[in-house]
Amino acid sequence: MTKYYLGLDGGGSKTHGALFSRDGRLVDFIEWGTTSHEFLPGGYSGLKIELKRMFGSIQSRNGLHWEDVSCVYGLAGVDCEKQSALIGGYIRECGVSSCLLCNDSLLGIKAASETGWGICSVNGSGTGASGIDINGRVHTVGGLFGLSGDYAGGRVLGSEAVRLVYEQLFRGGEYTVLRFIFSSFFQNNLAGIPRRVKGARGYPDPQRTGGSGALGMSRRRRKTGIFIGVGTFPGDARKII
Repeated sequence: MTKYYLGLDGGGSKTHGALFSRDGRLVDFIEWGTTSHEFLPGGYSGLKIELKRMFGSIQSRNGLHWEDVSCVYGLAGVDCEKQSALIGGYIRECGVSSCLLCNDSLLGIKAASETGWGICSVNGSGTGASGIDINGRVHTVGGLFGLSGDYAGGRVLGSEAVRLVYEQLFRGGEYTVLRFIFSSFFQNNLAGIPRRVKGARGYPDPQRTGGSGALGMSRRRRKTGIFIGVGTFPGDARKII
């Protein structure tokens, strides 16, 4: 007989979970790092190790017997049946025999839809989308970021935001309201970067380079991105911080 219910949501940056007793009492809240093979060093082998660590920690600190626990685990990277079978085997090796494993985007449908069907798109570190139709059929779409045309998620959206601001400030591109959002957000965090850039060893002095912009930046400076480059740009470029 089930005495506890364990719900886990594993994404690209973190894993959260909750353990409830049969009567609905919160027993434990779990905070863990990523448990997705797409983000762990070693891929599937790294995932196997991480799952043993996480489930072992949950079991020991709550004194659980896994035969008393029913688990639902929404996990980023469970995009097809082969992945579900492989990772499900890892979970069973941890002693968790009753576990419904699915893509993490399916959790949003069950949480938000009163009817139990719908579509959910998750855009965290990575991206994924799932749908459940009115007959209960499930379809999940995942990808490998830009390599598979999967242009969404925090990694891609963040890069695109920086690109748009860069285009306006340094290349005469179209106006974007993101410029002012960046200015407000980074005011306290990055205000000292131009001074640090000017004083760093190997970095050209803006006074000597004439503020020549990207063409005057060393290879090392280009790799650091738009904000490190602020120190070599006059005028509008400085307004970003």
